[in-house]
Amino acid sequence: MTKDFLTLACRLREVQNLDPDMFPQVIKIAGIGRRRAYALIQIDNSFRKLDFDRDRLLGVGWAKAVILARHVDQQNCDKLLGFAEEHTVHDLAVLLSGGTLNANQRVVLLYFSMKEYELFEQMALAHGATREGRGLAGKERAIIDMMRALRMYMSASRKRW
Repeated sequence: MTKDFLTLACRLREVQNLDPDMFPQVIKIAGIGRRRAYALIQIDNSFRKLDFDRDRLLGVGWAKAVILARHVDQQNCDKLLGFAEEHTVHDLAVLLSGGTLNANQRVVLLYFSMKEYELFEQMALAHGATREGRGLAGKERAIIDMMRALRMYMSASRKRW
């Protein structure tokens, strides 16, 4: 995606407003998915009426900008841009949703084949995860519950790891 995501965001919004039937073709030509296209439109809708430092917003990137878009107004714009400059995307989302950061958190990135992902999804849903859009919410808690269940099974059957 272009470094100037704000121009792309503006153009996507214009196309969506002027010719919604052409919108899917435009995002295909732009080489982005629907989710990102709508995220960019959200950024444009939130920031276009504000007086802000364009270079700062471009500097934090579109992923942080879409998080800011849900909360930004003229009064808090500079403060939120500073927040975005100081925090990761994940931490920014947690803080702006009212959560607190856990300094001891660790990130685990997993790659699955389609068959493996189907098994993961089935097990995660059985352990408390829920469908959210095209993905799952509550995956972390579901994985912990799966591991605890496995540990109990291993202890009960006296198997060692």
